[in-house]
Amino acid sequence: MFLHLVLFSSALAEELQVSSNVRGLSIVVNGEDTGLKTPATVRGLSAGTTVIQVGDSCRAGSAVAEVRAGVANQVQVRAEEQLATLTVAVKPAQAVVDVNGGKVTLSPNVPVGLPCGTYEVTAALKGYSPVSYSLELIGGQQLELPIELERLGVSTVEMSVSPRSGVILFDGVEVGQDAAALPTVFEGMHTLGAVAKGYNDLS
Repeated sequence: MFLHLVLFSSALAEELQVSSNVRGLSIVVNGEDTGLKTPATVRGLSAGTTVIQVGDSCRAGSAVAEVRAGVANQVQVRAEEQLATLTVAVKPAQAVVDVNGGKVTLSPNVPVGLPCGTYEVTAALKGYSPVSYSLELIGGQQLELPIELERLGVSTVEMSVSPRSGVILFDGVEVGQDAAALPTVFEGMHTLGAVAKGYNDLS
């Protein structure tokens, strides 16, 4: 009787426990997404050097693990925050660009690193219509945002008040008594007013 014995390789039977300083990060092994998230046990690995990557849209980290046969293999991967790079190309260059209501002020055409998240970018300059944009930045992203402000139209405003002793106000600023002429008023909403002793204020 002749017996033929077939041995099956156990090279793909090792396990590796992967954890990180942040829970819920995707696990990539040797360039292939495992579909698992930290902490988790990756099965079916061959013994030898293994590259582990963990991350999400905001953080990333990597480590090299030596997977050995027949032992409980473990690796801890530290994930670091990944900044996005935002460059605002604004015209005119004198415009003031700020982020999230002035918490960050940007210089035109100068890249700045920002943590991933949602941002409100605003550009403004006297004589131009202000603009704003909402952005969602992810870690490692490099984004250039072009902004071109539209110049406002200019009008001449002439005002008078009765009685003639009244003081004329334009946007809360005193501009004359009895009458006033403003040759350069940008288009948009403005507040006109007048005050005089012995009379109710007008706005």
